[in-house]
Amino acid sequence: MKGRKFLKGMFRIIAITIVVTAIQMALRIGLDGMWLFCIPKASVVTSVTIVYQNGEEQRREITDPEQIEFCVNVTAFLRYKPFADAEMTDEEGPVITLHYHLDQGGEVEVTGSNKIVSYQGKTRLLKDDHTFINFMEGMFFPVEEIRE
Repeated sequence: MKGRKFLKGMFRIIAITIVVTAIQMALRIGLDGMWLFCIPKASVVTSVTIVYQNGEEQRREITDPEQIEFCVNVTAFLRYKPFADAEMTDEEGPVITLHYHLDQGGEVEVTGSNKIVSYQGKTRLLKDDHTFINFMEGMFFPVEEIRE
C-alpha cells in the first residue's frame, strides 16, 4: 500500500515537472525565438565559403579552425520567429551565404539577410534584425575593404 502511494506521488511530481518544462520552453521560444537546428559542428567542417552580395559579389574561403568555429557559432546563434512566414526578396539588403564543406563530403548552406534566414529549404523571419549581417560584415568584410 505504501509502495503504491509512493509511486503515485512520484508520478505526479514527474508529470508536473514535464508540464512546467513544456510551458517554460514554449514561452522561451515565443519570446526569444527558435534556434536553427542541425548546424554542423566545427569539428566536421573542413572549410567555409562565404559569399557576400551587396551590389557586387565577394567571396571568402575560410580554412582557419578559429574562423570556422566563429562561422558555426554565428549561425547557431541565429534565432527565428517560429510561426512567421517569410520570403527572400531583393529589398532585404545585403545577403550572405555560408557554404559549410564537411569532411565526409557534402555541404550545408545557410543564407541570411537583414531580416531573413534560409536553411534546409525553409525561409524564416529573423528575431533580431541586422545581427547576422553585422557580425559577418564586421568579421570578414570590413567597411574599408567594401568601399575600395
